[in-house]
Amino acid sequence: MSSRQEHQECRPRKRIRRSTNESPGNTARPPSHYEPLDPTLKEIRVLDVAPGIGDAIVECTMRRISLRHKFVPIYETISYCWGAPRPPSTIKLNGHLTSVPASSEAAIRRMRLSGRPRTLWIDAICIDQSSVIERSDQVAFMSTVYCGGIRNLIYLGEDGGMARRGVKAVQDVFTDMRTETANLTLLHQTIYAEGTGARLVSKEGFSKGVDFEALEVLFSLAWFRRLWVLQEIVLATSNTCHWGSFEFDLLDTVRAAKWLNYKSPFITQDLYDCIGARCATEMFELLDRDNGHSSNHRALSTMLSRAKRFEKTEAGDSVYAILGLIDQDKTLGGDETALLEVNYMKSLRDVLRDATRYALCEDNNLQVLRDINHQVEILADSQTFPTWSARADLQHLPQDAHWLPNQYRAYEGLEAPSLLSDVSFEKNVLLLQGIVVDQVVQTTVVCHNNIYYEDEEYHQWLGSVKDMTIDHRNITMQENIDLAIASTLVAGKAKTGEEAQPNDLKVLVEYIKSLAIREDGIVSDGVNIRPPVNMEKMTATLDTVHVHWCQDRRFFVTAAGYMGLGPRCMQPEDIVVVLRGGLSPFILRKKADCYWLIGEAYVHGIMYGEAVELDRSRGGSEVVFHVR
Repeated sequence: MSSRQEHQECRPRKRIRRSTNESPGNTARPPSHYEPLDPTLKEIRVLDVAPGIGDAIVECTMRRISLRHKFVPIYETISYCWGAPRPPSTIKLNGHLTSVPASSEAAIRRMRLSGRPRTLWIDAICIDQSSVIERSDQVAFMSTVYCGGIRNLIYLGEDGGMARRGVKAVQDVFTDMRTETANLTLLHQTIYAEGTGARLVSKEGFSKGVDFEALEVLFSLAWFRRLWVLQEIVLATSNTCHWGSFEFDLLDTVRAAKWLNYKSPFITQDLYDCIGARCATEMFELLDRDNGHSSNHRALSTMLSRAKRFEKTEAGDSVYAILGLIDQDKTLGGDETALLEVNYMKSLRDVLRDATRYALCEDNNLQVLRDINHQVEILADSQTFPTWSARADLQHLPQDAHWLPNQYRAYEGLEAPSLLSDVSFEKNVLLLQGIVVDQVVQTTVVCHNNIYYEDEEYHQWLGSVKDMTIDHRNITMQENIDLAIASTLVAGKAKTGEEAQPNDLKVLVEYIKSLAIREDGIVSDGVNIRPPVNMEKMTATLDTVHVHWCQDRRFFVTAAGYMGLGPRCMQPEDIVVVLRGGLSPFILRKKADCYWLIGEAYVHGIMYGEAVELDRSRGGSEVVFHVR
């Protein structure tokens, strides 16, 4: 195993097709099943499932219970995936043959006991899906539903012949983890760098063979990609997976997924590409209360970022499906709190806009705006969504830009934001305070997802970076230009997550120096010919640094000679700004009566308050940017 394979975690991956989810609203049920619920009592419906075996029809009765009562009746929740559209199934509900989604019937059938009744709650049947008002009311206290159940039963689906192998493979990976981490006591310090929290990658393989094919089948099950399950599993008292006739613990399973992520250089490419496996690592961060990054503090800004990894039945669920997980700020006023009210009649634009503003007010910083990543190279003149809305409805894919590190302090010297809740102009306008640093004068093409695949293409892209900075050499900062380029390409960070020092960048600097164009490299049409990629040098370079920050970004230079990495849709004449509450600089675009937020940027030399200090020394003043 070459050391270069150690960096596979940074490789962009091919697009995975999203699954289509069936809607339970298309099945017909007698209206008598759905007597009105009293939201003030937090009433829900549960199913008392009669005992049965085999192919016998599922029989159950539906009744209302209140979650506000001192003694809540015992019930269990079911977590499952609605799945692709297919003909409905039939159950006997309150004595009547009733059509229900096939996936719901299959889940209840799997959880049905042979010797005694079982009380279950399952969303597609226990909520009247034809009533938008009821759906909104029930979703608003979904967290209470899962907290109130004695356990959560996860239905992964029927066994297609791989369940036994999959369960054993999880056990093998978990055993490997326990062995190397002193029975998990050293897990956190093994997988995360001390101080920075940067993700670490193992240099050692597994102690014995692992059935990666079976693990790929397991994590490819649709349940792992479903956004709603995050809330369901985190709030439940316990979670047991059911795959065919096999039962196993979810926490051990997501820990195994995290361990596979840690040992990514030694797993198969297909397993690494598996979106469900990546989603399982996100589950780990929330579910493992001892080792997960987000297990104890769950701000909306963080959860909106996590939501982008998962699939949603309805776009609005990118917000509604995570509301039960966030630590709602009790200090916010009624206007801010109202921003998160569940309303399925609300437009997606308004749902995302209001959630973004709530996150801004909750944090009183611009953390949620770091997630802005317009998934086009050219922004249209007309925008349906405010450019500052966090698009949690769009799925973040492996080839999208990596989020920049969060250790910067570009805002140092500025006061805290004071206008984030201001809607005096209109709800679609966000008021951001800060300073203008400079104007962008030139960018490269987008560095697409080929850094670790297409060496020659990345080599040529690096060459274009070198050419562009040389063109502006007379105004570039006085430090070594090749070192400045190298520091920018790695976003100022060493592999450990610490600040990159010249020695960390030595190999990369030498490679950049080698990008000089041959003196005889002029062809008839005036195009420069650059020496082809040196595979040995490229491999050595990628072994010493992480350059995946370039992925899906453009390298740019400004009028004053600053260089940086910016969003894919940035262009010349955009401006670089430092904003109150912004860890990193941002790129804005001036429009007729407002600005557009293009996205976050790394700008060499101004990541720790230098631009603010310079502006103050020149007698500069802050600007209020009206961002639409």
